[in-house]
Amino acid sequence: MLSAPVPAFVGEAQAGSALATHPEIPFAAATTGPTNLVASAVFRDTRHLYEYLTGELAALPGVSSVQTAPIIATFKRTGSVH
Repeated sequence: MLSAPVPAFVGEAQAGSALATHPEIPFAAATTGPTNLVASAVFRDTRHLYEYLTGELAALPGVSSVQTAPIIATFKRTGSVH
């Protein structure tokens, strides 16, 4: 899970729309609270995660910081997994 504070006046909609086009991101949404964008992401390995965080994600307009929460165990999953 990724979350990022992006001030609305700097381009929350622009950053969110750009984030939604990335192949690593199957889900992206605007939220309320300390961060205003949240996304789930899928990476091949930790190197891919690092490259994404320091490359594509860091280049998004208005993104000043990012919080990540890698999933280390899954206890329940519903829906189809591709």
